[in-house]
Amino acid sequence: MTTHHLAIWMDHNEARILRLAVEGSSYEVEHVGDGSHHTHPRKVDGNREPVDARFLATIESRIGQADEVLLCGPAGAKDELLRHVERHQPRFFERIVAVEKADRMSDGELADHARRVFAKADRMRGVHVGRG
Repeated sequence: MTTHHLAIWMDHNEARILRLAVEGSSYEVEHVGDGSHHTHPRKVDGNREPVDARFLATIESRIGQADEVLLCGPAGAKDELLRHVERHQPRFFERIVAVEKADRMSDGELADHARRVFAKADRMRGVHVGRG
């Protein structure tokens, strides 16, 4: 059985969703959000405005298409997504194998990092997946 892996890097404005081939080194990338890197609006108390619920729901729907998910990013957006998924789709929440703080990286760097994370998760479960 082939496991479908997703690696999601996100901040408050964009998400890059990589669908990783279990065998070999290929991946597909989907961009969600506007990708603008302007300063995110802050409330009067200095906290960030919450991430847009439609943005979170779009990413959440991609999690539902995977068996295992790595979620990473530089700020609290990934944590908001995690809480959103836990509240709205608990069965998807169980698919998230790791949540990590990570600065912006290229798609290739994210794919390489995700493969290492998924391989470690497989080893911890006693699963061996052949890599091409």
